[in-house]
Amino acid sequence: MKTCPCCGRTYNDHISFCPSDGTKLEKKVRQSSPGVFPGQILKDKYEIKESINSEGKWFVYRGLEIATSREVAIKISRRPVSNDDNFRVLEKSLREAQKISHPGWVKILDMGRNKDDFAFIVSEYIEGESLCKIIKDVPKVSMKLAYSIIKQTLDILSVAHERELLHQGLQPSKIILVKNGDSKSFVKILGLGENNYTKEYDTNINGDMATPRQGNNYTAPEVFFAKALDGTCDIYSVGVCFYELITRVLPFPAGILIHQKSNSRFPEAPPMKKVRPGLKISKKLERAIIKAIQWNPLKRHRSAKSFLRAVEASEKSHVVSAIVFTIIFATGILIFLRPHFFNYLDRNYRYVKIDVEANKTNNKEKRDEKKPTPQEIFQNKLEYVLQNRKKETSDEHMVEISAGEVNIGNENGFFDEKPVKKYYTKAFLIDDHEVTNKEYNTFLEDTGFEAPTHWEGRYPKDKANYPVVGVSWYDAALYAAWAGKRLPSEVEWEKAARFPDQLGRKNVQWSWGEKFDQKHANVGEKLLPVDYNSLRKTPKNIFDMSGNVWEWTDSWYDPSIKKDKVIRGGSFNVKPRNTTISYREGFFLNFSRNDIGFRCVKDKE
Repeated sequence: MKTCPCCGRTYNDHISFCPSDGTKLEKKVRQSSPGVFPGQILKDKYEIKESINSEGKWFVYRGLEIATSREVAIKISRRPVSNDDNFRVLEKSLREAQKISHPGWVKILDMGRNKDDFAFIVSEYIEGESLCKIIKDVPKVSMKLAYSIIKQTLDILSVAHERELLHQGLQPSKIILVKNGDSKSFVKILGLGENNYTKEYDTNINGDMATPRQGNNYTAPEVFFAKALDGTCDIYSVGVCFYELITRVLPFPAGILIHQKSNSRFPEAPPMKKVRPGLKISKKLERAIIKAIQWNPLKRHRSAKSFLRAVEASEKSHVVSAIVFTIIFATGILIFLRPHFFNYLDRNYRYVKIDVEANKTNNKEKRDEKKPTPQEIFQNKLEYVLQNRKKETSDEHMVEISAGEVNIGNENGFFDEKPVKKYYTKAFLIDDHEVTNKEYNTFLEDTGFEAPTHWEGRYPKDKANYPVVGVSWYDAALYAAWAGKRLPSEVEWEKAARFPDQLGRKNVQWSWGEKFDQKHANVGEKLLPVDYNSLRKTPKNIFDMSGNVWEWTDSWYDPSIKKDKVIRGGSFNVKPRNTTISYREGFFLNFSRNDIGFRCVKDKE
């Protein structure tokens, strides 16, 4: 069995992420470290009182500092840290964290190894609730409260970043709302110094190699792919935390990075108002959060302070009460938070709302309303398109692919390109270029459907001939239906990419030959327009089957689970190996990226 370290729910071993909150599940293990028991004395200074929980690499206990009788928190590693180099890395990081003076950081009091080589950390003991529990159990958090938590978190983080110390493990369970804080300082952050890697030792404290490093749904993409890290990895984590706090959903599907071959497959986060209709959030705050969770670190806020300034600038449109915490029941009764908040949370979260409008007795009914699924929305739109389609189907700019057999795959390729299989296709026509912004805009004008987010409500006339990107599989399929066409299967796509004399071969790389040639593919540069004078074409004059943008197909990446649709062809921001005609990846149907477009096919009549 596996357990969610955030909400505590238990799931079967085949599940990787908590369906409730998206946190990576941990193997259920003994709830105490070997040889540790209540009453045990640690380092002749601390007494173990009781087990609190387990988190990541640590078991956590409530303890007592014998000399002062004050309560402390004691973390003990799950496994011995017998490697001296690894322990020195951990110790150095914790010593640096000790030097930071800020009320928002949980103070580290002591550290070391016990006689059995288990690492331990002693810190101040705090009472409060984690942001994880607030997200899980409090139905709605006001923007006033959200602003205050975000600002305090970023202020705390900026102090560590000024000392070039990264957290690298920020998530809602590490952000604590304390009982004894006031309206301006009630946030504390746990775990500083426990997760840091160094250039010298890219391993965790137990000596395990960390390439790719381990993480969860709040972990920045570059951490998974063992890239050089800076403070923007923490900024990403903060952004995801507060996107979830405000919208109650994660910006990206749970576990999106775990099975990826590269960080080029990362989607754009959907607008916050789109995932939570009716959300009252300033455009400036939404932009600040979306900027924080860009997959490319260079596109994020450059520092916690710059993120904080952006949040503060967005707050000017909100009137923020000096007392942030109030609880308003549906009956309209106000209760000042501090003496009562955590008691009410512990008793029954169902009746608690934070700073919501009073007397809205229909809130529960609204929450219980079933929202349409992306598939249901797609089916409704598709029905509308088919009933109202006016466009005549045109064969212009399409290339005919003859009926016949073709070998699909590559015996020398990645695991999902093997084994090579033989397929038969009927004759079909395929677009000789990727669908452009101009063509897609005509579709939008005819249907009234929503434009890609990055258009910001305005058709980019200066990029009319560029491939349209930022469209989901559903968007692409709707366009294809409107045009009287469809998306290609991946068999059709690969057959179209092969030169006729390659159809029966098993180990084909590119349509032009076995060696990569930059002049035949837009790789490693930037997005380029459709160019009929370029050499980026197959021998059958089909353009950009390698590079420029990935292309949606109508095939499931794994038909047994039907989760992702196959994308083919690579893009401008991948390596040449990712542009071979057999290379395949899967991507989520309801998400889009700035390097995924599409082209269409139609049956030969």
